[in-house]
Amino acid sequence: PGRGPRLRAWRFRFLYAGTSRSVALTTAAVSLLIWHLRGRSPSSDFDRWSGRPVRVLLVAAAIGAFYGVVRYNSTVEDPGSCLNAVVVELVDAEFHEGVDVLREAHSDQRLGTPALIANYVALFGSLGQRVLFALSGFFIALGGFVLARNALGCVRCAWVTLVILPLNPYVLAMPVLDENLLYLAFSTLFLALFLSKRPPWLTVGVLLGVTLMIRHIGVLGLPAVAWLAWTQQGERLRAISGLLIGCGAVVWVGLFYHLNAFGGPFRL
Repeated sequence: PGRGPRLRAWRFRFLYAGTSRSVALTTAAVSLLIWHLRGRSPSSDFDRWSGRPVRVLLVAAAIGAFYGVVRYNSTVEDPGSCLNAVVVELVDAEFHEGVDVLREAHSDQRLGTPALIANYVALFGSLGQRVLFALSGFFIALGGFVLARNALGCVRCAWVTLVILPLNPYVLAMPVLDENLLYLAFSTLFLALFLSKRPPWLTVGVLLGVTLMIRHIGVLGLPAVAWLAWTQQGERLRAISGLLIGCGAVVWVGLFYHLNAFGGPFRL
């Protein structure tokens, strides 16, 4: 009588352990490879490759196309899910008469992710989610390259990151859009620009606001962002003002939504 639940529990433990092992092994292998390459990369190699962005863009675009054409699986989508329901409400208000998405909470969905997806659905119709899924792959690849190059000063490490970050099994396990994939895509772009030698602070602020709207848990990283902006010698005022204006231009909509839907701007 108890065989069924025990079998399901065993399968869950097996799959979870397998996923954990694959993530641990992938992380360890990539870390060792990057450490090995970083020690061998001469500065001339950095200068030579950093001046040829076309190859990086082409490879990142190919990965984005792979995401959009091969990986995206529309049959996995649940038309009745709370995410898709809010997207439909945002795109076509007449479809759900009497529903105000700016003043009402729909299941466990917040405004950020559905609003981002709804823009692409409004522009590209039924292809909107596929287009955004392809762009996510492109952003992860391109942002991963720039992030590794800026953080490690090693172009070979950047090429490894460009391939491994969007194509590792853990990321590829999600064949449709969700908050985790979008957060990875936009936070990678944010970090890549934020850690550059001359960050475009207004753009960085906008990307920070988008990531906070997708995943509110990102507020835990704000002290680190504030500290790094404060340490910008000669650009402190420009950095702080750019971050505040760019981030505020995006986040105020979320604060307004939480105020009306939950009774307070910081209530969930």
